[in-house]
Amino acid sequence: MGGFNRTHPPNPAAKPITAPPTQSARTRPPILLITGPTAAGKSARAVEEALCRGGEVVSADSRQVYEGFDATTAKITPEEMRGIPHHLLSFVPLHTTYTAADFVRDADRAIAAIAARGKLPIVAGGTMFYIHALLWEGALARVPADPALRAALERRDTASLYQELLLRAPRRAAQVHPRDRYRIVRALEIAAALGEVPPATPTALRYRVALINLTPPKEELRANIRARVKARVPHMLDEILAAKDALDQATARRLGFDFTLTLRHLRGEISRDELIDALSAKDWQYAKRQLRWFARLEAALARAAS
Repeated sequence: MGGFNRTHPPNPAAKPITAPPTQSARTRPPILLITGPTAAGKSARAVEEALCRGGEVVSADSRQVYEGFDATTAKITPEEMRGIPHHLLSFVPLHTTYTAADFVRDADRAIAAIAARGKLPIVAGGTMFYIHALLWEGALARVPADPALRAALERRDTASLYQELLLRAPRRAAQVHPRDRYRIVRALEIAAALGEVPPATPTALRYRVALINLTPPKEELRANIRARVKARVPHMLDEILAAKDALDQATARRLGFDFTLTLRHLRGEISRDELIDALSAKDWQYAKRQLRWFARLEAALARAAS
């Protein structure tokens, strides 16, 4: 893996930095981490880096682990992969619960296997909690499920749950999509047990990390978001219609899918353009949260490198 720290900056928004190994990371291979907001070009950049450096890609996206809904979750296509192996995509059955702890276990295995083949593990994605859990020791709170509390929380709408999380654990709320009901409920469960959702101590990295954090100009990012939404809406509608009998509301909430706007369009209540506008606005709000969170991650890794 000679040259792991060499940078290739075709995108001027990339900011490669390297954090040194900690004691816990010494037995693990180094990784290249590519982060950034939705529609920033993470998947394409990961493929470019893999072709240049001899790597394989590990996806860090909480919705793309599930089988199906390729357009709805904006998965990279086989053509876009350009022959680069991708891991942790489309391998979890739709009705199976998949946690951040499951992701860390599977990502650790994938990274070790990639390194054993003499390739560079490239972790790319925008699910903040997955990346947080993978990088930092102690990021996952060991709190058992509370069925009674979960039953009470399930009777409330997602928006009110997210507002409560913002009040009780704003840092954790910044890592969770406002429609990701499953993780919002889990965070509130942890907060109820511990009084807060404890952050990881940003001094114990699990891996030696080189970071490329993509930060396009905001107007460019907004345009990219709208273009991507517009391109995927027809395919997304087809996926949702095809799965309407198999995808119950509870499963949709757990996966972080919010079909409210899509169903309004299918009922003729809003036009295609109105649907695109609304979905683009939601993605833009999420992208702004991602930008703030990944800026903090970049700063934390920079402090670890100093």
